[in-house]
Amino acid sequence: MTERLLKQPNTRKPKRAARIAKLCGAVLGVAVFLALTVNSLLCVFVDGYYPTFGGYRLFAIVSDSMEPNIPTGDMIVGRVPKSADDISVGDVITFEVRSGGATALITHRVTEVRVASNGAITYTTKGDNAPRADSVHPAYSDVVGVYTGKKCGFFGYVFGFLQSAEGAIALIIAAFIIIITLIIARFVNLVTVWRKVALGALQKSGNILSETNDDGLGTLADVIGIVSKEPTDKTDLRRKDKKLKWFIRTGSLPKRPYSDDLDENAEMNGVAMRLFEVAAASADGVVAPLAPTASGEQTTAVAVGNENVTTVRERYETMRYDYSHTARIITLKPEAKEWYCAIKNELLSYERARSRTGKRCETFFVGRVASARIVVRGKSLAVKLPADAQKHAAGKPWLKLSGKSSTPCIVKVTSARRAKYVAELIARVMSERAKKNSDYQPRDFYLPSEGVMSLMSKGLVKRKIGYGEKLFKVTEVTDGE
Repeated sequence: MTERLLKQPNTRKPKRAARIAKLCGAVLGVAVFLALTVNSLLCVFVDGYYPTFGGYRLFAIVSDSMEPNIPTGDMIVGRVPKSADDISVGDVITFEVRSGGATALITHRVTEVRVASNGAITYTTKGDNAPRADSVHPAYSDVVGVYTGKKCGFFGYVFGFLQSAEGAIALIIAAFIIIITLIIARFVNLVTVWRKVALGALQKSGNILSETNDDGLGTLADVIGIVSKEPTDKTDLRRKDKKLKWFIRTGSLPKRPYSDDLDENAEMNGVAMRLFEVAAASADGVVAPLAPTASGEQTTAVAVGNENVTTVRERYETMRYDYSHTARIITLKPEAKEWYCAIKNELLSYERARSRTGKRCETFFVGRVASARIVVRGKSLAVKLPADAQKHAAGKPWLKLSGKSSTPCIVKVTSARRAKYVAELIARVMSERAKKNSDYQPRDFYLPSEGVMSLMSKGLVKRKIGYGEKLFKVTEVTDGE
């Protein structure tokens, strides 16, 4: 026997460059946030501290005294002066003004450089938008920056706020929120990963159990299927909850999930309820219709001695599995899958031949014309061919006619010899429609067997819920009986 390898699904991992970029972005964001926080704390608690980057400082403009050259809200870049000679008339300087215990920063233009008799240098300043010069004459020691002509737009509002006590508190609160959010996100991520692993293990267990013939193991497989599938809505959640509670109590799944109004062990107001199924049928075996009540239920009440007998028509749920064409191919016998591979390769070995897999069959085309179909009937493989196949298989009892669609001839492939005959018949039919493709290389279309739970997880098998009705007779027995 030859080992066949399943083609694994393409689980593409994130590229290394994308992961590195994501990590670098996270590190950069944390570094910027920490820098802003430390800078804000130093500005609040250290007197005379100004953030300096390579001899340059950033200052926020919070008034309109320098408009329109420097609008309110801009953040300007100033250089640290090395000596008094670095400042001349026309320069815009940022200097400190102390009043009591508070220190304020003012950014104005130098209009005059004043030198006292003792050699001390002071400056006369005025705002471009101010009506008169400043009353304060700062000295060189008061100057903390000289405007370089570069600014960073509206970031001055943000930067000025972050250098205040309120900004420092806001950054600390934001840091706590980010840390708590990261911890919660990490925990949720771990729980989500564990939940996926647990559900995967449950589904795998259900697949293994579903391949056995034992009723108890089959019930466990159904329970695992209920647990491992997310509820679709509130109604589905209630049904799952009822089924699982019934399983916990009795060890089996309920056969009548909609019997809420009738409980075999219920006792209400001193009246015991006895529930059992009745065969209400006429002579020809057809269930007799019951008269509908005001509530819509069809019931019939009959008095028997001191008992009140009521017949109730109750709805129950039925379930079946709807297999797609691919799922039917997967569940075929191994030899039937080999025949399927041979027939499919024969159909595709002609020029302009292609196939399309639908829900119920696989159709093969030559150009736009359907030339054959492969279907699964019951547990057997079958091939549908066009009408001209009849003349090539004259006298062959295994060729059936349905008279439907463009492929009315049906051949049921039940043996290797029949598969060989079908391949030869296809060759004769297809030779009249297309030329053989000399470059065609046969491919392996063999599909390994899988359990029903695995096929359901791939969407190849679906559960179909149906409903039926049963008749039950409820007898109310009084306490005096």
